[in-house]
Amino acid sequence: MFAKAVKMFFYVLLYFAIISLIGVVLVNNQAPSSIMLTFIISVIVLFVPIFIVISNKVFRWKAETNTPVSVEEIEKRLSKFTVNDLTFTYDVNKGVYLLSPFEYTLTTRNEGRVENKTVKFYIKLWLDEANKKATFCDYLIETKKQRSSIFSVFGSGETEPQGTNSISSYFSMGKIRQKGMITLSTSATSSDGESFKFSTSAIHEELINLFTKNGWSVQGKVF
Repeated sequence: MFAKAVKMFFYVLLYFAIISLIGVVLVNNQAPSSIMLTFIISVIVLFVPIFIVISNKVFRWKAETNTPVSVEEIEKRLSKFTVNDLTFTYDVNKGVYLLSPFEYTLTTRNEGRVENKTVKFYIKLWLDEANKKATFCDYLIETKKQRSSIFSVFGSGETEPQGTNSISSYFSMGKIRQKGMITLSTSATSSDGESFKFSTSAIHEELINLFTKNGWSVQGKVF
C-alpha cells in the first residue's frame, strides 16, 4: 500500500511539473491574457478527472489465482473478517456490502480542556460477480466534543475549583467526514473499555488478500 501511495504522489508531482513547464512556456512567449486564463481554468477543471483516472490505475490489485471462488464463498469469508483480533460486523444493503468495527473513543486532557473524540470507520464494498472484481471505499466519521473550564479560558489556566457547577464550563462539538483511501494508525479504546490498535493499512492488506488470493481483482476508490 505504501508503494502505491508513493507512486500516486509521483504521478501528481509529474502532473504539476508538466503544467508548470507549459505555464513557463506561455509566459516566456508572452501569451495573451485570454490564453493564460483558459490555461488556468483548464488546469483546475482537468485535475479531478485526471486524478481519478490515475488513482483508479494505481490502486488496483490483480487476482493471484485463475480459479475464482463464488460470490457466496466471498460473502462467507467477509462474515468472518477480522484484523488483529478486531472483529468487523458485516451487512448488505441494496447490493452494497458494509464492513465496520465498533466505534472507538479517544480522550485528551490539556490545561482544563477535556476532548472526547468518537471515531466511526467503515468500508463499503461493491462486488461484480460477472467480472470477479471487488471495489472498496473507506469512510471515516469523527465526532469531537470538548469541555473547557471558563477558568482556563478567561483566567490563569487553572482547572475549575471543586464544587463548581456545570455553568462554569462550555461545550463545543464538531464532526469531520472523510472518504476514499484513508490512512490512519492509532491506539484507542472501544466503547466497552477495551484497548486495541487500529490501522487502516492492516485492514486494507487483509481485505485485499481476502479477494486476490481467492481469484478476485480489487479496486480502491479515492472518490
